Amino acid sequence: MTDPGRRQGAAIAGPLLVLAALALAWGCNWPFMKIVFAELPVWGFRAVSGLVAGVALLAVARMRREALMPAGARDWRFLAISAFLNVTIWQVTTAYGVQLLGSGHAAVLAFTMPLWSGLIAFLAFGERPGGLFVAALAMGMAGVGLLSFRGDGFAASDLPGMGFMFAAAIGWALGVQHGKRARHRPDLPMLASTGWQLVLASIPLFLIWPIMEPVRWPEASAAAWLSAGYVTFVALIVGYISWFTLVKILPSHVASLSTLAVPATAMASGALALGEPLGPREALALLLMLGALALVLVVPALLRGRAAAPD
Repeated sequence: MTDPGRRQGAAIAGPLLVLAALALAWGCNWPFMKIVFAELPVWGFRAVSGLVAGVALLAVARMRREALMPAGARDWRFLAISAFLNVTIWQVTTAYGVQLLGSGHAAVLAFTMPLWSGLIAFLAFGERPGGLFVAALAMGMAGVGLLSFRGDGFAASDLPGMGFMFAAAIGWALGVQHGKRARHRPDLPMLASTGWQLVLASIPLFLIWPIMEPVRWPEASAAAWLSAGYVTFVALIVGYISWFTLVKILPSHVASLSTLAVPATAMASGALALGEPLGPREALALLLMLGALALVLVVPALLRGRAAAPD
């Protein structure tokens, strides 16, 4: 291979490796979460891990010599609202939801966020849904329903877990809409912005922790502590740094492929690590959900790129 050929191959292989690493980091996070919350307290762990991850991301931003501090009260207000919607709600609801559902099932429901975001835009802001979104919504609903049907019909015992996971997805969707529609957004790099959101999101968790759980050092197995380390240092810190690296070097519709890969990875890793079911029903439900996400995340970006291309 010529030198230009090698450089081209490296230029393609590098982003793909980052994308694969990100899908593994966030996808394998779900079975590890299930192990963590079988033994460790929800509020205490989420408060501490979020604070540690947030401080670590801010430290990385400082090492990169990026802008670190919000400029004023309006910046802090934006970050506080985003932190509550994107992180605080997510941290609590996913922790409870993954205890009640299979980790792969929980991940699929959590990543219905783009569908909820579209519904919120329609109901609250009058945006007319296009044909792609309607098709995606139908496919997503079919996938969600299929996951909760067993041999003897709908599993009503899944409803509490589904409620928690839909709450997580809706909170995330509200955070996306807030970010899109806010009159003022901080002029901060995404790494610093995410670090501050993780730190700010931990404040209400620390405040509510003594009300919900005893504040003490928990006793847990080595598996739970190792899983806790993965959730904090790999999924949160390495995952977010990889995501922002990917967004910088790839078009948005290509970077979004990592989002599509997360629930698939979660379902496969849950089957391997925890023995969760992964048969034709789960595979079909996953394909329906991935198809729905592709219709709202990837296809519109491809169509916009084609429309913008010169003749």
